[in-house]
Amino acid sequence: MTKKRFLNLFSFLAPLLLLLCVAIPQFPKVVAAGNANISYSLSKSPIYVGDTFDIYVNISNVTDLYGASIDFKFDPTLFSVQDVVVGNVWNGQAQLKGFLEDQRGSGYFSYYASLSGEKAGLTNSGVLFTIKAKALKSGSMPLNTTNSDVTLSVNQQNVKIKLSNSKLSDQKIQYQATAKTISIQPNFTRIEETNYNINYSGTWGSESLSKFSGGAEKYIGSSGSLSFDFTGTGIRLISTTYNNRGIAKVTIDGTSYDVDMYSASLGYKKTVFEKTNLANGTHSIKVEYTGRKNSKSTGTYIIIDAFDIINGNIKESAKINRVDDSNPNIAYNGIWQNESHYSFNNGSETYTNSSGSLSFSFTGTGIKLISTPYNNRGIAKVIIDGIPYNVDMYSSSLGFQKTVFEKTDLTNGTHTLRVEYTGLKNANSKETYIMIDAFDIINGNIVNSSTINRIEENNENISYSSNWESESLSKFSGGAEKYIGSSGSLSFNFTGTGIRLISTPYNNRGIAKVTIDGTSYDVDMYSTSLGFQQTVFEKTNLANGTHSIKVEYTGRKNSRSSATYIMIDAFDIINGNIVTASTVKRIEENNNTITYSGTWGSESLSKFSGGVEKYAGSSASLSFNFTGTGIRLISTPYTNRGIAKVTIDGTSYDVDMYSASLGYQKTVFEKTNLPNGIHSIKVEYTGRKNSKSSSTYIMVDGFDIINGDIVNSSTVNRVEENNSKISYVGTWEFEAYKQLSAGYQKYASSATSSLSFSFSGTGIKLISSPYNNRGIAKVIIDGTSYTVDMYSPSLQLQKTIFQVTNLSPGNHTITVQCTGTKSSSSKGTYIMIDAFDIIGGNIY
Repeated sequence: MTKKRFLNLFSFLAPLLLLLCVAIPQFPKVVAAGNANISYSLSKSPIYVGDTFDIYVNISNVTDLYGASIDFKFDPTLFSVQDVVVGNVWNGQAQLKGFLEDQRGSGYFSYYASLSGEKAGLTNSGVLFTIKAKALKSGSMPLNTTNSDVTLSVNQQNVKIKLSNSKLSDQKIQYQATAKTISIQPNFTRIEETNYNINYSGTWGSESLSKFSGGAEKYIGSSGSLSFDFTGTGIRLISTTYNNRGIAKVTIDGTSYDVDMYSASLGYKKTVFEKTNLANGTHSIKVEYTGRKNSKSTGTYIIIDAFDIINGNIKESAKINRVDDSNPNIAYNGIWQNESHYSFNNGSETYTNSSGSLSFSFTGTGIKLISTPYNNRGIAKVIIDGIPYNVDMYSSSLGFQKTVFEKTDLTNGTHTLRVEYTGLKNANSKETYIMIDAFDIINGNIVNSSTINRIEENNENISYSSNWESESLSKFSGGAEKYIGSSGSLSFNFTGTGIRLISTPYNNRGIAKVTIDGTSYDVDMYSTSLGFQQTVFEKTNLANGTHSIKVEYTGRKNSRSSATYIMIDAFDIINGNIVTASTVKRIEENNNTITYSGTWGSESLSKFSGGVEKYAGSSASLSFNFTGTGIRLISTPYTNRGIAKVTIDGTSYDVDMYSASLGYQKTVFEKTNLPNGIHSIKVEYTGRKNSKSSSTYIMVDGFDIINGDIVNSSTVNRVEENNSKISYVGTWEFEAYKQLSAGYQKYASSATSSLSFSFSGTGIKLISSPYNNRGIAKVIIDGTSYTVDMYSPSLQLQKTIFQVTNLSPGNHTITVQCTGTKSSSSKGTYIMIDAFDIIGGNIY
């Protein structure tokens, strides 16, 4: 066989011969000329999880290289091998190449390359093979090379390389190899110091420089901290070290570390702290200013440039609320216009190219301005809490719903924002338009600029006294208003932070007295010209809660007014509403539970409540019991009405029913704020009148009971103090007086005195005569004790001083004990028993 034929055969068999070189230890080992060296390099460093990278198998100082093979044992969970290709050392001449064995999925492959034909080998340096890989997890693995026939192991000798020359014999090329370690770093996410999920406390400053990560950093030189949560397996703190830096306290999941940021020279984007090998999950970090430093530092500043989170990310703690440009709480000033497009937030945006501004308040930790930048946009001035920023809305191409400005490191609280048209633009822009599409508020929302609830004058929750009239006109709020020209008032409760009184001022209006939570104001409704739906009084900045308002006729006016009318058109309640008044039940005067005595007449008219009313012109009275918290007497005041005596639970009031004009279904008396329970009312003819009245009639059209109902007289049993079923212990005395219930009462002053009895029903009332020498009693119902002070600065007769209602139907016990004690105002310790009212039952 000629040498040429032999070489051709060798070219064909070269891969097989290389394989045999690996498999047969008896293959001759002859060192070829030269000092070949195998080394490794990587296409990138550092390598992070998820990166693709190349492992270069390099060869230098090789002579007569004809063929080569590589066997590689690797950890397939650390990285995967995606491909193997020949390197530049072959000069594109490798004709035979490929996998001899491919088990890359389990961490092994064998690959070869060879020249072909009768030619000399290559004398060169360069890349022998390129292994294309992808990092799968963090970790490291060595590249330890051998040319001997050993079993490969991932963490020991794991690369076997065979080199052959072009000779017919002595083909093996010997070499030296340099080891290399592949290190894969955990994947990390860079979090800038401005991230809105970072919670800052204290006074942090900001500074900008292109060398900082993201172009900015935060710093602090006094008490303060930052904190956030993150997921992953580790975290790094990035800072700019220098000679005036202090020591920060970094706390990870409750474990604290001192971090010295001092450096003799200025260093940018330096890792000053790293915590790795955390369990994969959620963690917390807090960085605190300590005021400490090492002896070489000239200051105690701590600097925050960024954080690198390993195998994770910052946890979203921020809630983003998108506020559209059309939000009613945004106050626009100047000339603003709207345009529509499906790409705008909510389909529209607001813009201006002349003097104008907008403003609103918001809560939270940050805000973003959303706009549509384009080539005709100008520079807006954005002012946050008084600090201005120039915002250029120019862009060479049109962008929709773009963030053109953001401020994300505000302290959590209430802030103000103002956007102003400036008329400025950069040189590239054609015009000066500013465009407002929306705002994104971080961890908060726009502050309601005062929700206004209009309450009409005829709202059922407004309580009117007598003498109010109504008139209708389309220009009035709700088409109607109320007015009064003589003694009268209205009142109601409301929630919120303020209230406005809406009226129709004119030249015959008087001065009203408006009382808010006990503080009174004079409100002059006079105007030279008639005004509709005008705010004549406003009270704002009230504490957010429940308030009371009362509007009273005063009969006063300024000297220019021709009369004293006060007009009520409506009320505007700020950030609240009218308080729903108690449930009101109308009791007609002919209710069979009302007890009438004396001479009462009846008259019918459609304008009366229920079509009928009762009247008395001589000695007469009516009485009944009711439950609830208040009561109103409904009447028809007129020029011949007199003064009635109304007694509620023993307390009497004079009620003048006179009016210069006839009024229907008018409230002539109201008693509210009674304790919720059973009460008594008595209305008596007195024969008295004011000097303007022509007679003394009293008129009863109905009663409005608040939060209750009339009590069927048969369900309340009066038990006098001398009832034989009452058991008295100790020293008790009798006293006679015609205005007492049944003309008598019992009293005691010794702590050894008590009474007790049993009763059936659902409640009980103790009737007494409180006065300035009364003491404190102890009342026990079914084992539950109550303290009852019978003191009063003035004498009151047949007064309910204690009651318990809503007992379960059935049998109960009551004990009343004299304690021998008194309040500091009382002259004595007497307790007085006039009677008991038993509800829905009786004594037994």
